[in-house]
Order: sequence, then C-alpha cells, then structure tokens
Amino acid sequence: MKKFFNISAVALIMAGALLSSCTHEEDDIFDQSAADRLNNAISNYTDVLTNRGGKWELEYFTTSDEPGYVYVMTFNKNGTVTMAGENMWIGNVITNNPNNTTVYYGSATSLWEVIGDNGPVLSFNSYNPYFHIFSDPADIPSTTPNDAGHGHTGDYEFDIMKYSDDGDTLYLQGKKHEVNMIMTRIPATTDDRTYMSEVTAMADSFFNANIAENYINLPGGYRDVVLDGATSIMTIYPETGDRIVEATSHNCIITHDGLSFMNAITLHDSIDGNDYTIQHFVRQADGSLLCTDDNKTTITADHLSGCLASHNMSWRLALGTTGVGGKFLDDYNALVTDMRGYRTSTLTSMYFGWNPTENRYELTFPFTFRNSRNRVVSGRGILIANVVKVDNNSVTFSFDFDDPIYSDSKQVNYVYGLSYYNNVAGLKKFIDDMASTTFTLSTADLLAPTTINMVDQSNADNFITVNVYTP
Repeated sequence: MKKFFNISAVALIMAGALLSSCTHEEDDIFDQSAADRLNNAISNYTDVLTNRGGKWELEYFTTSDEPGYVYVMTFNKNGTVTMAGENMWIGNVITNNPNNTTVYYGSATSLWEVIGDNGPVLSFNSYNPYFHIFSDPADIPSTTPNDAGHGHTGDYEFDIMKYSDDGDTLYLQGKKHEVNMIMTRIPATTDDRTYMSEVTAMADSFFNANIAENYINLPGGYRDVVLDGATSIMTIYPETGDRIVEATSHNCIITHDGLSFMNAITLHDSIDGNDYTIQHFVRQADGSLLCTDDNKTTITADHLSGCLASHNMSWRLALGTTGVGGKFLDDYNALVTDMRGYRTSTLTSMYFGWNPTENRYELTFPFTFRNSRNRVVSGRGILIANVVKVDNNSVTFSFDFDDPIYSDSKQVNYVYGLSYYNNVAGLKKFIDDMASTTFTLSTADLLAPTTINMVDQSNADNFITVNVYTP
C-alpha cells in the first residue's frame, strides 16, 4: 500500500528534504536556508518526473461543469514534454472547427519545468495546442454569452501538493483555479496513441445510454441512483429520496483503469446509519466499479431483474441457434415452420418492454404475411405480459389472454397477437414455455448489462439471450 505525504502551503519549500527522507537519510533540514530547501525540492521533483522514462497519466479537470480529460505526458530531461490526449477539444484544434464534436487524438511537444513560488510548481510554460486549449480564454460556442471570454478556465501551472513515497503518484492543485488533480506514473514502454485509444474505448464501454439508471451500492446495503453516467456529469440522489430536492451533480473522469470524481462525495447509508466518502473507482472483471477509498462501495446497473422489468428499457430476444437453447431452440424451430403454415408468415423479431401509454408490459412480435391480394405485408402482434421479479437475479413471465382489448378490432396489433398465439402451435409453445420457466439471470457487464442471459433454473440447457432494444 502506498504511503502518501501531505505538504501544506507553508511546508512546501521543505518538499525536497522530505523527498530525500524517503531514502532514509537523516539530514537536518533546518541546517538549510528556505531558498536551499526550495531549490532542493525543485531538483528532486524534476528528477521524480523524469525518472524511469518520465511517462505519466494526468487526470485533468477544468470546472465541475465538464468531465475530466486524460492526458499522457512524457517528461524529458532536456526540458521538453510530449503531451498526448484524445477528446473533442483536440478535434476542434485539428479540424479548425469550434463546433466539432468528434473525438480526435493529438500529440505535441512543448516545454516544462518545476519552478519555485510558495513551493514547487509544475509549469507547462510554452504553448501546447492540445493542452493549453483549456486555459485559453477564447469563447466556447456551447456556453452561454455570460461565459464569453473565459473558455474552460483550466490551469497550466500546478502546485505539487502530495506525493507517494515511491514517487509514482503526484497530487497537484491548479495554481489559479485550485482544482485538485492526480498524476500516475505509467510504464515508459507505453505507446501514447494506443493508450489513449484504450482510454476512449473504456469510456465508451463504461456507461451505456440505453441503461437509464445506475446505482451506487453502499456497504450497508442502501443505494443511490446515478443518472446520465454516459455524459460523465452525473445526477445522484438517494434511491428512496426526492430526486427534485436531493439530487446533486458530480463530474468525473474515466481513466485507463477506472473512474474518479473531481471531488469526493459523501453519501449517507440509511440502512446502517453511516456516511461513506467516495471518489476513486477501479473497474472489476464483472464490469462493476469498486471504490478504492473503502474497497466496499460499488457502482453497477440495477439488479438484473430490475433491468428486465424497467419501465425505461425494452429487450429483444436473440432468436436463432445462438440466442436460444434447449427447449426454447426446439420451440423456435417449430415456430418458424408453423408460422409459414399460417398465412405464409415469417417472424422478424420478438421483444418485450413497458408500454407507457397503456401502462403495462407487453411482448411484441413483428412479422410478415400474405394478405388477401397475395401481397407480402408487415404485421405486428402484441401480447399483454408481465415480468415478475423473483429476486435480484431471477424472474418469471406471465401473459394475460383475457383482456377485452383482444376483441377490439380497432386494436389490430392485439388481435394479431391473440390470433397468432391461438393458430401457430410453435408460437404458443414458445410463449407457454416462457411462462412456465423461472429464469436465472446473468451478464458479462454489471455496469452496462446490454445483454442478459436468461437460463432455466431447472435445466441450464434451456436459455434465452436478450439484448437492449432501441426501436
């Protein structure tokens, strides 16, 4: 476990001596003048930054209104630094288009040094087009007129506030705007472009816009709702609280290995009565995010049964030889054959989800058939359904065939649904088997479960895979 040292504003000039203490030398720091201590700190931090290839990942923040941005920096002993990033603002520079929203990779070399002020300061003191864009006061088109001339209000000089005893982590604070940031050493052999591509891919895979809600799972069992995770500017409020009154906004950065909020967040667990302060998360093999501040708090999507029963999500059945198995594959093969025998029909897909207009769950199956003029036309069958949560990771399905809507000729889709259920034996068998099965749910990604496997609890050979469906 890394040991960290805090350096106050008054004591920053002693940093050089403190750094040398990591080598267990017992020099009397008070034998040196303040100027000497500051010079030693500058020299030591310069060495720390250039040691072992001098390559670092910077978690860079501007204001709480923007997500954070990852940069890879390679510090050279000749006073140059290569900065590489991948974001839309770099795209603005490359395309010379202030309205660009496409992410671009960019890398440029400029100058740096550690200078003295009240303590050691990391200064990027020559213009780097892919980094100083955040400290440029030029107007940003997407902001309000009142923000004109302020730009992102980012920093390019940083007080060095904290460091690890192994010299692999530096905590910085923006000299002008006082935003806290972290630099972490990465292997010298790292390819900048590959690394940034991996960061971008990680960001794209973390939160999915189709997953309406995520949750912060506190150690005592209480949950806070997370909205808009895909934007990296999250709305967070207690699950049983009042969203309008209690919601707060928090920006974050998605790094190569996890996620960090710009500022620490304290949340109350109403189950165990404790408060938990969280900020840094690392992605786990199951896709969840684990808080490294307490090694207990996680961020995931809803329980899988809650995802299937969500009023904000629909699910398409992955029909075919890989999407269904066991008795459901047999049912599907019979369904395809029997559909052909009924009005020369062909099933095109099958999905289920909440119908907010009718205030109920429905299973829908679009199909084609031949009409009275022997033309192939499209139809859509709907069956009134319900997803019943057995527990967090299992569900059953039920279907209602007695609702009067099935006899309303104006509601042709429901008429089709019951007619096909009654006349296509394979479809009836498929639906009936769904209704008689308790499914255990699993997914490869608990943070963005866009694919869920539903497996028969009594026979694992019987399964249906479903994917998030966007009409």
